[in-house]
Parts: sequence; structure tokens; C-alpha cells
Amino acid sequence: MQIAAIDNAIEVCRKHLDNTHSRNTEVEAFLTRYLVVMICAEFEERCEALVHDRARRVGDTYVAAFMQSASAQLLRSIGVGELSGFLNRFGRDCKEKFQQTVVNTDAHRAYDTIVSNRHDTAHRSGGGMTFDELASLYPKSLDVLQAFADALGLTLQGSKVAPGTGGSVSSS
Repeated sequence: MQIAAIDNAIEVCRKHLDNTHSRNTEVEAFLTRYLVVMICAEFEERCEALVHDRARRVGDTYVAAFMQSASAQLLRSIGVGELSGFLNRFGRDCKEKFQQTVVNTDAHRAYDTIVSNRHDTAHRSGGGMTFDELASLYPKSLDVLQAFADALGLTLQGSKVAPGTGGSVSSS
């Protein structure tokens, strides 16, 4: 799976850093923090869209509306542990499927490192991740989103959720 907007932003930042010789400067730190926030926002959008798609499968518009509203309240933090807890609300089997795929993997570490750096950017002096670290962690982190979709019985195959739209993800 790829997320075109993020892939493009990473490439634009990479070119800028290289063309302006801005590696190991505050400019690199600022661009990296921007990308971390952008990536986490996209992760949140995708998780919400997946839950909304799963809710629509119920076939009852009132139950689906409730699930969507409740998920907005319950899915506040998107670390792997929180995603596992959220999936447990759908059933222990959802949680276990997710955990068996993700926990203690490179994807888990990459994903949680990015989420943790977003938290540090928002609430402290900023994350300590370099651009190259982020660029190498990001592709690995996408496996967590795929595992989240799989646990819900959905797929992300090339889907694109437009930011802010709660757009649809294809179901399997």
C-alpha cells in the first residue's frame, strides 16, 4: 500500500533538503516534524474510514451512525496498543488477529515511533527523529494500517481516503 500524498511530500522534502544542503539543520527538523504530523493525520483518517466502512456493513443506519460517532470518541490515540484495545471492542478475535500480525514486529516499532514523535512534536519540544529515519520507518509502518483493516475484515488495496472526508475503503 502507498499513500500518494505522503509519498509526494517526503519526496518534495528530500529534494529540498538535498538541493539546499539543509541536512542536519533546523530546516530538516521542521520538515521532519511537519511530515510526522501529516503521516499521523493520514493514519487517523484511514482508521476512521475503515471503522466507518465496517459500521456501514451492519445494514442499520442508526446502529452505523452510533458506531461512527462512538468510534470518534473511542479512537483518540492511534498507537498500536490503543488500536488493539479498540479492536477488542469488535471482538477478541479482531484484537488477536491484529496483535498476531503486528505486535513486536518492525512495523509495530516503526508505527509507534512515528506516533510517539507526533506526540512529542505537539506536546513537548519536538521529536528527535531525522528525516532519513522517518523516511525509512514510514513504509514499514503501513503494515499496521493493513493489519487494522484485515482485523476488521476489510482491505486497503490501493484505496485513497481523501483527508477530512471519511472516505470509503473497499471491503472484502
